[in-house]
Amino acid sequence: MKQVLYASLAILIGILTIKSLNAQNAHHNYDICTNEIWTTDSTHLITANITLCATATLTIQAGVEIRFQNDATFTIQGSVYADGLSS
Repeated sequence: MKQVLYASLAILIGILTIKSLNAQNAHHNYDICTNEIWTTDSTHLITANITLCATATLTIQAGVEIRFQNDATFTIQGSVYADGLSS
C-alpha cells in the first residue's frame, strides 16, 4: 500500500513540476496590437520577429526579465512604459 502511495505522490510531483516549468515562460511570437502588461510572474521570451503596433501600449513592470531567442527582433511602433529597479 505504501508503494502505491509513494508512486502516486511521485507522479503528482512530476506533473506539478512540469506545469510550473511551463508557467515560468511567456512566449511571444506574435505582434502586439492591444495594450499588454508584462509582469514578473514569468520570463518573457521573444521567439520570433514581433512588432508592438502603433495603437498599443506595453507596460513592463519592475523586475521583468525579457530574453530573445536566436535572431528574434522586437520593433516598437507603439508606446512602452517600463518601471526600472534601482541598483
